[in-house]
Amino acid sequence: MTDQTFLTREGLKKLEEELEHLRTVRRAQVAERLHNAQEDGELIENAEYEDAKNEQAFVEGRILTLEAMLSNAVIIKDYERARAAATAADAARATGDDRPLLGLPLTINAVIRFFRQTSSSTS
Repeated sequence: MTDQTFLTREGLKKLEEELEHLRTVRRAQVAERLHNAQEDGELIENAEYEDAKNEQAFVEGRILTLEAMLSNAVIIKDYERARAAATAADAARATGDDRPLLGLPLTINAVIRFFRQTSSSTS
């Protein structure tokens, strides 16, 4: 199961901008560094080439991370209101209110656990 990434609209925009920058600008810069380092001759003992390869690995890893985060993003429309609703629902559940938590994001595992607990307590 993949982890959800909860983001505000502003946070989503920042991550999308970072991803676009990495894909367009940073990749080109790293490719240029690699090309220049290769032209400098012997690659085995070329520190600039090794550094550029490490930077390339970092950039590509960050791109993969951002793509995964964005593909599993859940937008929080109104953080304060969502937090207040979650706090109220939590307080209600603590006092024995077992109604579904409508409007709050739940994972499939949380739903399964809820139904297992409910069915075991009624048996």
